[in-house]
Parts: sequence; C-alpha cells; structure tokens
Amino acid sequence: MTQVPSPTTASAPPDLSLRLQPEVDLERRWLFIEASSRSAIAALIMLCCMGVYLAPYIGAREAWLWCGFMMFNFMLRLVVLRWALRQSHAIANEAWLTWFICGTALVMGLGSMYGSLHWFPLLGEPQQAMITLINVGWIAGGMAAQGCYPRWTAYWVVPVLLGNVLAWLIAGHADTWLVASLSVMATALMAWGQLASARSIKEALTAKLINKQLVSELTAQKSLVESAARAKSAFLIAASHDLRQPAMGVGLLVSAIQGTRDLDSAHAMARNAERALGAMERILQSLMEFSRLDSGQVSVRRSPFNLLNVVTHLVEEIHANLQTGVQTQVSVPPVMIVTDQSLFEQILRNLLSNAARFTPSGRIEVSALCGEDELTVTVSDTGIGIPEQALPDIFKEYFQANDERGRRAKGLGLGLSIVDKAARLLGARIEVQSKPGVGTSFRVHVPASILSAPIAAPAPKPALPTPPQQPTRLAGRSILIVDDDALVSQALQTVLETFGAQVLVADDPEAAVRLVSEHESSIRLAFVDYQISQACDGIQLITALRQRKPDLQCVLVTGDVGKPVSERARAASLQVLYKPLRVQQLIELVEA
Repeated sequence: MTQVPSPTTASAPPDLSLRLQPEVDLERRWLFIEASSRSAIAALIMLCCMGVYLAPYIGAREAWLWCGFMMFNFMLRLVVLRWALRQSHAIANEAWLTWFICGTALVMGLGSMYGSLHWFPLLGEPQQAMITLINVGWIAGGMAAQGCYPRWTAYWVVPVLLGNVLAWLIAGHADTWLVASLSVMATALMAWGQLASARSIKEALTAKLINKQLVSELTAQKSLVESAARAKSAFLIAASHDLRQPAMGVGLLVSAIQGTRDLDSAHAMARNAERALGAMERILQSLMEFSRLDSGQVSVRRSPFNLLNVVTHLVEEIHANLQTGVQTQVSVPPVMIVTDQSLFEQILRNLLSNAARFTPSGRIEVSALCGEDELTVTVSDTGIGIPEQALPDIFKEYFQANDERGRRAKGLGLGLSIVDKAARLLGARIEVQSKPGVGTSFRVHVPASILSAPIAAPAPKPALPTPPQQPTRLAGRSILIVDDDALVSQALQTVLETFGAQVLVADDPEAAVRLVSEHESSIRLAFVDYQISQACDGIQLITALRQRKPDLQCVLVTGDVGKPVSERARAASLQVLYKPLRVQQLIELVEA
C-alpha cells in the first residue's frame, strides 16, 4: 500500500554549522584518540628516562616501581586506543571509551602528583627544578598534542600542576612562591593556547564537514536535475506524439470533409474530428492544471457543496470515454461537505479519467464514507491494474507504467501527479491497492466538515442542441470579440452567429475602442484576449472599454495560467476563461 503523507508545516532549517556539531564533536574526539595513541609512545620513553634519572636519589626499587605503574597505565591506554583506531569513527562516542580515556588520564595525573609530593623533599634544588621542568614540559607537550579536546586533557593536567605547586609550597624555599606562581602562569598560558587551538581545529573541522555536506547536496541536486531533464525530455517526446496524433486526425478529417458531398458522412467525420480535438484539449488541460499546482498559485478555498451532485457530475463526464460494456456505480450519500470543491473535483476527475482509460471491461465504482471530520472517497475499477514495482512511482511527474506487453500508456503521465499535488494542498492522504488483471482502488481521505442536512440537487442543465435546432438561441445579443489571431476570432464569430448573435470583431485595442464608441447602445458583452498587443494587454484594454461604457460586461480570455494574470484579473473583478474554449461554455456564459 502506498500512502501520500499529509503535508506538515515546514519549519525553517537550522544553520548548517549547528546541525553538523555532533559530527564535528565526533571528529574532535577521533583526533584526540589518534593524538593520544601517538603521544603515549613518547610518554613511555620519557618515563624510562625519569626512572634512570631518579634512581640515584630516591632508590632504584621505588623509582622503577613508580615508573612501572605509570608505564602499565600508558601501555593499557595505548593498546585500547590503537584497537579503537581500527574501528569505525562512531566508537569515539561510546560512553565506556570516554570513561576509559578520562580514567586513565586521571590515574596518570594522580600518579604524577604522588611522585611530586612524595619525592620532592628527597631531592636537591637542582633535581627539584628538573622535575618541575619535566612536569611543565609534559603539560606543554600533552596540551599541544591533544589540543583538539581540552575537556579530556584537563583530567591529568590539573593533578600534575597541583602536585607540582604543592610540592614547591611544602619545600619552603625562598623562591617557592615565585616558582609556584610561574608554574601556574605557564600552565594558564598553555591552557589559553590549547583553547585557541581547539577553536581553530573545531572551525577547520566544521568548514571541512560543511564543504563535504555542500558537495553531497550539490551532487544530489545535480542528480535530481539530470533526472528531471531526462524525464522532461521523455515527456516532451510523449507530449509531441500525443498532440500530433489527434492533430493529424483532424487534418485528415477536414481534408476528407472538403472532398465529400455526402452530408451524413461529413457529419460523421466532423464528430470524429471533434473527438480528436477533445483529446488534444484534455492533454492541454492536464498541462494547465499541473502548471497551476506546480507554480504554487493555487490557494485552498473551502465552501459547502453537495457531495452526490459533484460525484454524479464527474462520473457523467467520463461516460463518453468509457469502453463498451463498462458500467459505473455511485454509492455516495447526498450530504453537504465543506472543503475546496475545485481541488476535490481535480482529484476525483483525474482518478476517474484513469479508471476509464485502463478499464476495458467490468465496472468503475465511486463510494464515500463520512466520518466526523474526514471524508473517505474510494474510486475502484476492474481494470488492468498496476504492477507492484510501479506503485512507488505512480505519483511522480511524467511517470507512466507499461502494460503487460511493455507498451507505454497513452497520456503525459501527469494525472496522478496532479492528484498528488491537489491532495497535499487539501491535507489529504491517498492509499492505493492494485493487482494486475484484477483492478485498482484509490482511497482518498479528505479533511472536511460534514453537514448532516443535504441540499436539493440543482436542476440539470439542458444539453446544448446542435446549431440547426436552435439558430436563434442568442438572437438579439450583440457581442464584441477582441483577438489579434484571425483564425480564433473567425471561429468564435462563426459559432456565435450560428446561434443568432450579432458579432463585431476587433484585432487591436484601437479598433475595439472605436467599435464600442460606435455601437455603445447595442454591445453588452466583450470577449477580450489577454495578449492583444505588446503595448496594451487585455486587462488594460478592458479598463479603457469600461471607461467608455461602464456597464459593459467583459470576459478575459487567456491561455496563460500564471499567478500574475489570475491575480490581476481577480483585482479587476474580471471573469476569466482559459483556452481552449468549448461551445457549451461560451453559449452558457452569453445566456447568463
């Protein structure tokens, strides 16, 4: 089962450097482990030298017992850290390893502190100065080598420094306070240097990981762009093919109509040409819907409507595209629901269109279940089904599943992508179940308020009769058409005059203003193309026409589905018709 997740409110992503801090910290720990494993060898050598140096003053046995204890601690530390270096970086975050590093460091610091306090009175001033220099040098070398993680270094630095200072204070020399103070000051300066070094290392690691992340993201984006380019190339090939097919059919049929004298044959060929044009219109409509949803210009506008009326109307729309013998069934309660009707219709229309296309026999059923705050609509069919391996990709743009013989499905591969985008805007979830050869079921869970009282179904609109049946349906109406495309304006003029309207045609803004001035008393309605000229668009022209005739009803006609056009038209309180136009749409608008 494939689900379309409900959209969630996207929060602003945190700063990349902050998001990478756990990785930076891990790298710093890893560098500390590497540095500690290397410095342990130097510490072992230094302990051997100290044993040789101290033996004459404190006794060989005690000197080598202390050195042996310290060397055992270093050896254990070296073995464990060397083992850790052969593991993955993640081991640096293990709690036991942190405790081991800090514990062995503290043992080393306490061992050094014990040595300073226990042996200092047994040594002469030159030897005490030498031990002090060794301790300070040990601190300096450790801080320099392990500067990437000061927190762990402090476990042995503090005991070493404390032991050295106390030993001098206990010794009671004349320059005791001076040496102790210098030791503290020197360690403080080295600590300050270590912190500065740690900051530099942290910044360098952060920059490295940011660059790595950016390179990874750029590589991923490049892959996405290349994938999208390949998909769009395949889409353009498919779109070109699917538009050329009906265009070729229309061209052949028009040529055949011109060459025939049989009126019945001409009518039959005209109906076939109309079906071919309908196929082209559906392709263009899919492109327009996808463009509007993809551009983010669609806003959710919830309003109440009768569920049964909408579903029944959408099912009636697909009847002309059903294959012979396919039945439809609607099991929907006549309740009022509150959601965005346009987006809801887009989802169902595309699901029903797919069902009609891929159901050669059997039935298509639409059912609905009303919950407290959710409407569940199911569109199921007994069609060819969707292969299981294709289910994760069916909502992707331009994706088309092949049939059982490997043939590409007809269409642009945008229908379910439109469903997906509309569902996300509504906050809806979509579940899909399909089995090849058995059928497919789409279940849409739409957040919606359910009103218990249904409304009466509106009276069905009468079907548009053929022109010869009502040649005076628009008699007495004077209409202005403003379009710079002569073919389009002539076609509109022919259709409207066929129904009895009086039509005036203008191909530029100046001619339109002149005709309105000359026929001010008769013109009631104007269809104005948006891209009428470079100097003046349709909205500007309508403003000029209304200044001449304030009561003139104007309709903006455009093929531009972009957000700027729709927003300007809404601000001017204009009705907008998107190309391609249908005869039924035109006649109903003129009659309204």
